[in-house]
Amino acid sequence: MLDLSSQGTTVLQGLVFGIVALFVYHYAHCHLRSRPPGPRGYPIIGNALDLQRSKEGDSIAELGKIYGDVVYMEVFGKPFALLNNQGAIDLLDKRGQLYSDRPHLPMAADFSGMADLIPIVRHGEKFQFGRRLMNQALSTRAVSRWQRSIAEESRAMLTLLHKSPAKFIDHLNK
Repeated sequence: MLDLSSQGTTVLQGLVFGIVALFVYHYAHCHLRSRPPGPRGYPIIGNALDLQRSKEGDSIAELGKIYGDVVYMEVFGKPFALLNNQGAIDLLDKRGQLYSDRPHLPMAADFSGMADLIPIVRHGEKFQFGRRLMNQALSTRAVSRWQRSIAEESRAMLTLLHKSPAKFIDHLNK
């Protein structure tokens, strides 16, 4: 005969252990890194209660008075750095390129020989030039210029597929 009370106790112990482990992980993960000062959040929701949607600007200003010009907080696991000083905002605008870059991807860039592709290129003049070209070629206005050609080619492809569906790959390579 099964003893249900011992199984229930084991499940309860496992549940309590899991919750304690989650809190320990959260505390160790979030509080041992160096970050700007900010209010301490709750598990899972973080600092969601500290920001009131109706008075968001006032809430941020109050946090700035308490914690300083740069305030760190997390809302549902997403980190936020709130800037309460125009000087800090201007600094990020002027030196933003120093602080924003992509990670180096050796497998995609070095080993494959595709280091010059725009999605892989690190920030700099080459990236800005390529981005400008892509914006010119892929903007709504540029795509509208190609709309007639795209429609004609689509009709031709559908006609070929209707006549000979078995040659699908050959039609794609046309």
